[in-house]
Amino acid sequence: PSLITIDLIEASSRLAKALPESASVKILKRIRSLGANVFLNRTVVKEEIEEVYLKDMAMQSKTVIWAAGTRLNPLYKEIKGLEFAPNGRVVVDGFLSPAGFPGVYVVGDGAATPYSGLAQTAILDGAYVSGLITRKVQGKPPVPYMPRKNAFSIPIGRNWGLFVWGPFEMSGVVASWLRYVIDIKYFLQLLSIKDVIGLYKEGKKYAKMPDTCETPTQIESTETKKEENSNSPVEAPEHKNL
Repeated sequence: PSLITIDLIEASSRLAKALPESASVKILKRIRSLGANVFLNRTVVKEEIEEVYLKDMAMQSKTVIWAAGTRLNPLYKEIKGLEFAPNGRVVVDGFLSPAGFPGVYVVGDGAATPYSGLAQTAILDGAYVSGLITRKVQGKPPVPYMPRKNAFSIPIGRNWGLFVWGPFEMSGVVASWLRYVIDIKYFLQLLSIKDVIGLYKEGKKYAKMPDTCETPTQIESTETKKEENSNSPVEAPEHKNL
């Protein structure tokens, strides 16, 4: 077996700051239980070949996944007359329209609205604007935009998930099943039942992979057992249902 080390570097004081602090604690505990290293209050400055630089240290790396947030389309800055919030998003009124631009709407990540930056919010914004235009065509009065607090369903590892909806919070196996239900409901909107079943079977192949990162001690122990067993009679491998 090969040695794999996973280091998660987070600039803020806790993971998933959009969630309650209690949820962040559960996420941190779960990720560490899988063998990953978590560094909080650390900012990545730059990346070079097989090395990542933080403000106060450098770390060797092989594969880097940098998820440092989003950057808005530069087109917004080129439009004169738009007002921007401190986070760089466009200031809009109660109908998602920027001041001085009647009939123009800003939705999703570009709008300075509560919960902006999430896919659920972008979907809500798009549905709202389409309904707003429909009402205008029908000669009906517009209905103000109402931000909606999103629910979060986060799978971490096999048979473990976290579900948060307002003050309600649930973690563990049941929460992971709930994520499966959400995924199946979404896929059925795009694919046939046959194709969804095919995706599920394809995913089962990867369920046989280890769920944790092996440490050097574990690898050494595994190699020792292999050497001991090499002198023993060959037995049929044991099959377990995962």
